[in-house]
Amino acid sequence: QLASTRSPQEVVEFIRGLFGVFDGLTDQHEVYKVETIGDAYIAGQAEAPLTYKNSPLSVVRLGLDMVRAASDWSNSRKESVWQ
Repeated sequence: QLASTRSPQEVVEFIRGLFGVFDGLTDQHEVYKVETIGDAYIAGQAEAPLTYKNSPLSVVRLGLDMVRAASDWSNSRKESVWQ
């Protein structure tokens, strides 16, 4: 819904800002960022040299922090990203 009420430039800026936060979280949790495709952010656990710590728990913690970050991002802009 957010994208349907904004200009393409605004949507790109929203995604860039949120994905920038996600990039920091992948570093923090030592999880490999695979790629972004449109509005999809793909990350996961890999073998060295992509990730040196092989812990499924790191991926779970990343996911939880991504949800928190999206909520904080949404609240700070008074925008709803949840359907």
